[in-house]
Amino acid sequence: MVARILAAHMVCFAEFDDASQWKILHPYNKESSVKSEIVPFGILQFDETKTAEMIHILDNYGQYAPQDKDGKPLPFVLYCDGLSCERADGAQRARINGGDHWARLEMIEPAIQEWHRRLMFVQDTFDELFKFESHREKGTLYNIKQYFDHKGVSSNIMECFNKATELLHFATKGFTVVAAMELLGVQSVDATPDALPSTASDRRDFLMSLAADIVNMIYEKPNTMEILEDEPAQGDFQYCSCKMDIGGVMVYCSYTKCRKGQWFHIDCLGISLEDVPEGDWFCSEDCKSLKNSGKKKCKSAISDRFRDLKKEYAHRLLWRGLNDLARADAVSENDGTRMIRHWKFDLMEFYEKHHPKYFVYAHRLLTNVGGAVSERL
Repeated sequence: MVARILAAHMVCFAEFDDASQWKILHPYNKESSVKSEIVPFGILQFDETKTAEMIHILDNYGQYAPQDKDGKPLPFVLYCDGLSCERADGAQRARINGGDHWARLEMIEPAIQEWHRRLMFVQDTFDELFKFESHREKGTLYNIKQYFDHKGVSSNIMECFNKATELLHFATKGFTVVAAMELLGVQSVDATPDALPSTASDRRDFLMSLAADIVNMIYEKPNTMEILEDEPAQGDFQYCSCKMDIGGVMVYCSYTKCRKGQWFHIDCLGISLEDVPEGDWFCSEDCKSLKNSGKKKCKSAISDRFRDLKKEYAHRLLWRGLNDLARADAVSENDGTRMIRHWKFDLMEFYEKHHPKYFVYAHRLLTNVGGAVSERL
C-alpha cells in the first residue's frame, strides 16, 4: 500500500505507477473478477426490534437457502450491522426448540458486514484525531480539512462516511510522501534521491525497502498490558493457583495486580516460610517485571515534556489511515484472507475501544472460519 502511494506521487518512482503491479492475488481472483448479479428481495414490512417479527424476516430470507439432497438447508451468511446480528441471534434462540433445521432458522449465519466494521474503525480514528481545538495546528486532520476545503466532513462518520474517508486517505497519502521525503533526504516530490539505483529492478527493490522503512517507523505494537492487568472474574475464592479455601499459611505477591491469585498457600507453592525473602516477594518473573516497570512511571511522566507530540500525531494518523486503505483494498479485491487477518488484528482494537458487541462477533467469525461452519460457508 505504501509503495503504491509513493509510485503514484513521487517522480522518481513514477515508472511503477501501475495498479496491476500492486494487485495482491488471492485464490478467488478469477471468480471475483466477474460482476455479481444483484437480486432485490423487496422490502419487508416487519419491525426487527421485535423478536417475533425478526423471526418472520429470517423465515423470509431462509426460503432462498439452497438444500442438500436430503432437504437439509445449506446455510448462507446474512450480513448486517452489529445490532441486527444481535437481533437475529435472539430470533434463532427463540426458535432453538424448533422441529427441524428450517424451523430452527439454521439456514442463516448472521455476520457483521465489512462496511460496518470499517465505519467503527474510522469513527474511532476521528474521535481520537479529528478535534476542532486543533484547527490551527498545521498537519492535524481538522486543519487539513479546512485548508484543502474538504466540505461536509464532521465528527459523526455515519453521516459523512465517504467524505470522511476521502479526507483520511488524502491526509494519509500526503503524510506517506512526506515520510518518504524525510527518509530520502529530498525536498520535493520531483527530486531524485542520490541513493536511487540505476536499474529498474534495483529501483523497485529500493522502493519496497523504503516502504518497509516507513511501516516500521510508524508500526504500533498492540497494547496487551491493559488485558494483562484486568481484574480476574469474581468467584468464591480468588486466591492462590488452586482457587480453594484450604486454610494454612499464605504469602502475598507484591505485584498488586497479580492475576495468578495474589495470596498463595505455601503448601501449594511447595516452599516453607524460610524460603520467603524479607520485603517484596513475587509469585513469578512476570509479576516481578510488571512491578518493576511500574516504578518507572514517575520518571516517564517527567520525560513526557520532551516528547515530540506532533511527530507522534503524524505517526498515529499515518498508521490509522494506512490501515483503513488496506481494509478498503481487501474489500474491493474480495480478498477474504486479508479481511480475516484484519478481523484478527481488530480484536485488540474492539477491546481497547470498548466495543464488546463487535469483539464477540469477531471471535464468532474467526471461530466459524476456523472450522465451526462448513468450508463452503
